[in-house]
Amino acid sequence: MAFIYLPRLPQPQCQASWLDDAHTTTQINDWLRGRYEHAKTVFNGLPSPNKIARDATTTEQIDAVLNTLTQRRFNHQSRSRLGSLMGLYRQKLAGHMAHGVPIPCFFLYNGGYRASPLAQQPLIFEPDQTELLLLYQIACLTEDICKTYPPGVHFFIVINNGVAFWVNDIALTSTQAYAQGLNEMIEAMGAHERVSVVLQSALPTFHTRPFLPTVAPSPALSDKDHRLVERFLGRPCSALEARQRHALYAIAEAHWAQVLEPLVRVQGGLLFRQVASPQMLSFRPYPGGATRIQNGSIGFSFQDKQPTPQLITTKTAGHHAIRCVPWTAPWVSSV
Repeated sequence: MAFIYLPRLPQPQCQASWLDDAHTTTQINDWLRGRYEHAKTVFNGLPSPNKIARDATTTEQIDAVLNTLTQRRFNHQSRSRLGSLMGLYRQKLAGHMAHGVPIPCFFLYNGGYRASPLAQQPLIFEPDQTELLLLYQIACLTEDICKTYPPGVHFFIVINNGVAFWVNDIALTSTQAYAQGLNEMIEAMGAHERVSVVLQSALPTFHTRPFLPTVAPSPALSDKDHRLVERFLGRPCSALEARQRHALYAIAEAHWAQVLEPLVRVQGGLLFRQVASPQMLSFRPYPGGATRIQNGSIGFSFQDKQPTPQLITTKTAGHHAIRCVPWTAPWVSSV
């Protein structure tokens, strides 16, 4: 199977593999533009959440919102395995809906960059079609919830770029530029009243001085885990370095959780992540997605002659033919 990849800018590695197929190129560009325009229409068609009259909350409304949050379209966890989490989220929903305010949803996204499927471009610091489809998913969720609960949700995209800085030496200027680009995309869609970016380095509690202690390296890593460290480091590293960074990551993530938890708690926020977790609901970062989107970029495969979003990673690129197509980012021309 050949996968179609959309590099934001022409890449040397793609020059020999451009897809010389005008119909397919147009089909993919039209597909993406259609999702962008749908999201833009949703966000611009909703009233400001501050201007929506408060209505009495009903059990049916709570049930409807919870059902939307756990739909297969947005959540890939089995409802039967969510257990007590359903009761906790129901309680939080009831509290927000009793006051007629948007439901705060905090989505643990990435460190302010993504790994690239292209060897010559190891890290991606610019939002592209991958983030476009995340915002499309958020728009669809917002649209569905507003049908039964007009104040809807306020979706916070959480970026832990401090962890990336402390553990992988990823420059803050690069991840902050990524967050700025994401904010510009949100503004272009007219989604700023419904979607916000929570950037770790922008919080008043953040400090650039390394706080991480000297720790013993993790036990021997599998080849898969070693490659994962290298993927987000953006370069090859020795087994010892991989084990050291793996150990530091666990500490940095625990520290970040201690910082984020009170921010979410004070707003009564609902937590979401991309992969399944017993502690929070999952949220698909693109249509059909059930994985960590920071592992690569969205491309396409074709099923029944229709483009289907497909996460392309270095592993995917090693097992399938990758063809590249030119495209135009719709949010750039619309600003």
